[in-house]
Amino acid sequence: MAHPDVEVGAMNGSPYGLLRDVLRIHDLQLCTPPPWGTLAALDLMGRPHVRWQTPLGTIPWLKSVPGSQAWGSVNLGGAMITAGRLVFVAGTLDQRLRAFDEETGAELWRAPLPVSAHALPMTYLAGGRQYVVIAAGGHDRLPSPIGDYLLAFTLPGPGAPVPDTATYPAAGVFVGEMRSGADRHATTLTLRAEGDSLGGTIEFTVPAATGTVTGRQAGDTLWLTIPFHSPEKRCDGTLGLRGELANGGRLLDGWLLFTGPCSGTPPDSGALSLWRQ
Repeated sequence: MAHPDVEVGAMNGSPYGLLRDVLRIHDLQLCTPPPWGTLAALDLMGRPHVRWQTPLGTIPWLKSVPGSQAWGSVNLGGAMITAGRLVFVAGTLDQRLRAFDEETGAELWRAPLPVSAHALPMTYLAGGRQYVVIAAGGHDRLPSPIGDYLLAFTLPGPGAPVPDTATYPAAGVFVGEMRSGADRHATTLTLRAEGDSLGGTIEFTVPAATGTVTGRQAGDTLWLTIPFHSPEKRCDGTLGLRGELANGGRLLDGWLLFTGPCSGTPPDSGALSLWRQ
């Protein structure tokens, strides 16, 4: 495919096709004037009117540009309003979950996410404590990393869950799937500790390929470089991988990039979710 990172489809009943992408200029700025994302409250009492409107998020690669904090971010996701008159929303490219005052639109709280969360937050009660949950997976058509996370937040205090801050060893065998575009690569990744570094092997499909792993671990974050060869396509490539060990070290989840002759043009990016065996 000549344009792997855009939406392409048929237009039924016509001799034409569709190619949809975001129009950008230099520095990945959008061709439409800012603001590029806002959160707005509409007052429906009496004559409907906008009660307040505030910029939502930022564009990460423009954060050093003066005034960019007021431009907002391209966003995809919904807002949730609680009985406590808080509005929770994610959806932005700067990988944050935010809470706003329902009455004034003032931002009261924000928390970093591992990748963007283009989803609707939800809330529930358990053991007398309220939680706010968001699914964060990134987006394959927006300039953001891809992941596969479900995160829950609650207020600190007696009875609050204790965050898992343990560091888990990466050595072991992980089986699961890598995804890039429409391709799903069944994957077996074997890691072993080699002093302060990591080594190992990988096998995956689409195309069938094998490779040798080198990398390092810092905390629960892994950085791996994997040259591979595909006899099926008779080509070579390199797989760059950044992953996080989660769920007590049982899950390796993260972002990947294929480069070289075995990849597309531009290089194929995607995500992985592998479970320890």
